[in-house]
Amino acid sequence: MLKKIFCIGKKHPIFVILTIAFLVRLMFAAFSNERGYEYEHFLYIEMPNAWIDNAEYQSDTYSYNKPKGISLFYLSLNYAWIAVLKFLGINSLTWLTFFSRLLHALLSLFVISFGYRITELMSNKRTASMVAMTLAFLYIIPYSSIHNTPYFVCIAFLMYSTLIILRQEINRYGSKSVNVHRTSFLIAGFFLGLAFSICYSVIPYIVGIILTLMLCKNVKNALITLLGFLVSISIALVIPDLLVWGKPFTELKAYIETIPQLTLSANQLWISLTSIILFLLILIPPFSIMLLCGFFNKWKSKLLLFLPTLLSILYNILHYSEMSYMIPIIPVFIILGIIGWKDIKDNSTFWQKNNVLHKILIGFSIVINFVILLSMLMYK
Repeated sequence: MLKKIFCIGKKHPIFVILTIAFLVRLMFAAFSNERGYEYEHFLYIEMPNAWIDNAEYQSDTYSYNKPKGISLFYLSLNYAWIAVLKFLGINSLTWLTFFSRLLHALLSLFVISFGYRITELMSNKRTASMVAMTLAFLYIIPYSSIHNTPYFVCIAFLMYSTLIILRQEINRYGSKSVNVHRTSFLIAGFFLGLAFSICYSVIPYIVGIILTLMLCKNVKNALITLLGFLVSISIALVIPDLLVWGKPFTELKAYIETIPQLTLSANQLWISLTSIILFLLILIPPFSIMLLCGFFNKWKSKLLLFLPTLLSILYNILHYSEMSYMIPIIPVFIILGIIGWKDIKDNSTFWQKNNVLHKILIGFSIVINFVILLSMLMYK
């Protein structure tokens, strides 16, 4: 039996990784704190549940009587599946929360799969397996993936769009043709629009994708991608806002009004530096330091992923202090970091001579990660 599992794992590593990743997320869904991100829980579980029951949701902490800059598209998706579950006779808020987490857990498996496929296109299967394992088990990802937070839900759409465009760009350079499956760019743009409709703060990543296509002299396909994006948001952002507020883009306008004004003061620069340090601490040093070095290694050869991620990091650390805004770019940062660090390690005489030290550093990060992972499961 174990031999058969080992053979399957060797031939199809992504299948084994996805299976174990789902089991980890299932445990988080079953045993984690009931509310998790409390604000999102209110918006995307309790409130649509009350609406379906034709009741006004009452809360001492939260209210929703005016536009707050949230995603009504994502709220509508939650409204739809909650309505289906309640039609099937599932009315308990606890069970609705559990099924919500289960759906989000399944969606997060696509993030792992897309990460594996993107890395395989850019590197090889072994590196792709390393990326998939990191996306599967790095504590912050399974924890965030099961909660009702648009910052994580949008990632699958971003990565699918990136995968489509990356594949087409590789084909374009390989065939020396600028007319490689232009409908793929339209589809990619549509999914970028869905990602934006779920989480507005991913706009720097989308701008970076389109800008990179233009820099790579693929202007026509950049415009096609933009067209797909505009078609997508004209559906996903207009219809829900019309139904709730009677005007299109009402929530988007409210979000824009909440964006902090950019000030390059000493205090803001200190906050930005603190945000970078906190980001690296969350990803667990020394592993996170390796990722940072790998991220910048040979960045020109990875421009399609590098520029959107860099713009997202700069935008978020200069405008916000909350780490939740950084969640959408963590998977792509990990992909670039692992690919880049592997190249550094393979071409460094220091690391070739000190391979044991490298294993110790990685092992230390793995131990810390699983201690945090287990503590999050054990203590609600």
